[in-house]
Amino acid sequence: MGLAAAEREPRAGDGVAGAIEQAKGIIVSATGVTPEEAFERLVEQSQHENVKVRDLAGQIVRRAVRSRLEPGGDAPPGSPTDDLQ
Repeated sequence: MGLAAAEREPRAGDGVAGAIEQAKGIIVSATGVTPEEAFERLVEQSQHENVKVRDLAGQIVRRAVRSRLEPGGDAPPGSPTDDLQ
């Protein structure tokens, strides 16, 4: 396998890190906090709900995508970040 092919292959942790980064971006966009503060909120909420950060991040991303696909297209009250504000 050449270098170019190896660079295209997903690595084991890419999905988890990607979901966490996306969730942080959603929180930053919705609340105006820094990425570091967004991650802190993710950690706090995951502890509060007793779920892994990666699972909470995945939930936030899925809800954000669904809310964008609904008529009206913007995250309504009850959006994935309401608990993190």
